[in-house]
Amino acid sequence: MVGLLFKKMRRDIDRQRGQFIAVIVTIFLGITLFGASYDAYQNLRASYDKTFSELAAADLTISGGETSNIAQMAGQNPAVEAVTTRTVIDLPFQISESSKLIGRVIGMPVNDQPPVNQVQLLSGNYLSSGQPDGVLVEQHMAEHFDLSAGDQFVVSGANGDRSVTVIGTVASTEYLWPVRNRQEIFPSPDEFGVLFVPEEMARALAGEQSTTEVLVRYRASSNRQQLDQELGQTANSAGAVAVVPLDEQPSNVALSLDIDGFQEMSFLFPLLFLIAAASGTYVLANRIVHAQRSQIGMLMANGFSHRTILGHYLSYGIFVGLVGALPGAVAGALLARSVTSLYLSELSIPVAASTVRPISILIGIGLGLLMGAVATLAPAWTAARLSPVKAMRGISASGTGSPSLIERIVPPLKRTSARWKLVMRGIGRSKQRSLSTVVGVILALVLILVSWSMIDTVNILLDRQFGEIEQQDVTVYFSAPVTIGQLDELRAIEGVERVEPTIELSSTIQFQGHQYPTTLIGLEPDTRLHTFRSEDGNQLELPTSGILVGQALRDQIGVDQGDQVTLQIPSLATSTEATIEGFVDEPLGTFAYSPLSQVAGLYPQNTQIDRINAALISYSPNVDREAIGNRLDSTPNVAATRDAQYLADTMRSYMSLFYAFVGVMLIFGGVMAFSLIFNTMLVNITERSVEFATLEAAGMEERSIQKIVVAENMFLVSLAIVPGLLTGYLCARWFMASFSTDLFQFDLQVYPPTFLLSALAVIAVALLSQWPGLRVISRLDLPRVMRERQG
Repeated sequence: MVGLLFKKMRRDIDRQRGQFIAVIVTIFLGITLFGASYDAYQNLRASYDKTFSELAAADLTISGGETSNIAQMAGQNPAVEAVTTRTVIDLPFQISESSKLIGRVIGMPVNDQPPVNQVQLLSGNYLSSGQPDGVLVEQHMAEHFDLSAGDQFVVSGANGDRSVTVIGTVASTEYLWPVRNRQEIFPSPDEFGVLFVPEEMARALAGEQSTTEVLVRYRASSNRQQLDQELGQTANSAGAVAVVPLDEQPSNVALSLDIDGFQEMSFLFPLLFLIAAASGTYVLANRIVHAQRSQIGMLMANGFSHRTILGHYLSYGIFVGLVGALPGAVAGALLARSVTSLYLSELSIPVAASTVRPISILIGIGLGLLMGAVATLAPAWTAARLSPVKAMRGISASGTGSPSLIERIVPPLKRTSARWKLVMRGIGRSKQRSLSTVVGVILALVLILVSWSMIDTVNILLDRQFGEIEQQDVTVYFSAPVTIGQLDELRAIEGVERVEPTIELSSTIQFQGHQYPTTLIGLEPDTRLHTFRSEDGNQLELPTSGILVGQALRDQIGVDQGDQVTLQIPSLATSTEATIEGFVDEPLGTFAYSPLSQVAGLYPQNTQIDRINAALISYSPNVDREAIGNRLDSTPNVAATRDAQYLADTMRSYMSLFYAFVGVMLIFGGVMAFSLIFNTMLVNITERSVEFATLEAAGMEERSIQKIVVAENMFLVSLAIVPGLLTGYLCARWFMASFSTDLFQFDLQVYPPTFLLSALAVIAVALLSQWPGLRVISRLDLPRVMRERQG
């Protein structure tokens, strides 16, 4: 009995191999995508965790205050494993005649690694007391400037220039993603680099401008959240200006956004594929049951139980689920290793933890089997509940041939030709089949539009940041503060159109026990090189007093317009009160803006008025940007320049893996759309084979029948376009919002042509997918069709 049913299933699959292959391909893609993205996420997380563990990453970093007391009190806590202190200072580096930047100098013990925040030596030697001028270069800086052991360059410190010698290249958990601070999350390698130097050298270079940090590492069994709170309160009471848990450490935040994105996509995109596969499987199984009613009746009449019939038709779904999921799970596991290796290599992550996880393969296979079983449950249940007598009567026409819904809504359509009536009434004759076609098109549009809109959003927001908000061509940073009058030297450079003074100070905003590290930027009240947009899109003016802040600060520390906050300025060893005058909508970062004169007033009264530490510069049209940049770099007191166009290009290059992933999604979406539409349309044609064969026998031309089929199918596709675009837009909006943080405000932005192109892509796929089905019509054999329909 079982052998008979198995033989029947094998013949059914062989007879409709095209539809089965289409469903299997969709399942394969979904499970492959799940395995690749989910395992890549697990591998990345494991690699980060292993790197942090092996290099003893700090669980808490405390800047400023009474550091010796803070370190002592932290060390007395039994949940703390290790504590150390170090000197940190940002200083001008001159790598060569044309290469200047403001880099970071970090003090380290010589001969032995510190107990917290160690570095991994990639080449050369560690710091030694026998090489007092020897330094370690962070790997990204070393690669960009092609630095290796024996190379020398100059660091400008408190006591003048000092030549240093590279003795090694290292990786650090703090700079796996080499960011200066939380707000500059996409640094240009021309503008920022990190040196690890002997602690004694760091103090000498820093002079009185240094910041001392306390690094704390917890024991593995500790309650991290509780310790963050306890030690944070202790540090704040001792005058600390910044307390940064590991979860908020800038590099870690940036990397966490990436792996969290993998986690989101590892469920969202495979889910779309599996829903699509379930829809296709349901249509196929429903068609088989519908066509085999007389066979089902005969089987029941010959003693096959309802449970046996249920199991038999469920086995179709289990078959396609297993055949699609088994290779998909294996392919996903193998692809995950490649994705992980590519990603770790791209980011220069020093420790890899990539492995094949049997549990992920089992989950993938289980998802495929579950999807197949669920999709065929309703048709199988229908088959099992059939009465043998009714089933053996075969399929009889139902209904009275009444006008279709669209004819009743638009009465003049009743007077159309018979051909168009066939199209309109054919849609309503099998509501399940028509609905499945519409659902398939909607799912395809969702996947294509979500992928495409992610690319649009990144491009539009970058254009807004570097075209509308930041209108300067370059930002110049000075090695020492200058007066406003000294900016005339920059204005005199041929090709420079406008120069605006600015002051940038690292600061911490404190409000009701919460704090947020940011950059305070002082600008001229009538600045033309930086614009401010409110949350509703209106233009804002820089206030005469108080500060404008990024809108993410509402959620970060709970402030609102009119609230008074405390601004801690570590480099000036001072703090001030400021009122929130408004919120700005900026795609990148969460900064604080204030009038230039107000920021200058934060300096101690006994200093001179030379407080300008940066300038915004715009160029005249059609100038040689590289030539002007070289002139600026060679100007006295200029420590570094940041070219806005170069930075935008750098950010786009950082997004290369993102673009590649989205590109794969677009290709997969096209394949899924083809498989879905091909399956539903081939089922449509197969179900109506008697009808089409009869029309052909009655004299209707084959081409006319094909036109009716194409018109009906494309009408269903057109019905799905608007809801598909709307659903895709809402999914994309939710998906992009899940990525938004204080570092990126990823509000969904879509170019209008994207909607049209997405719709045209699906229409093109729908037309292409009908070609195999139309060939079936050309090969219809009326006697054979009638015999098959009679069982």
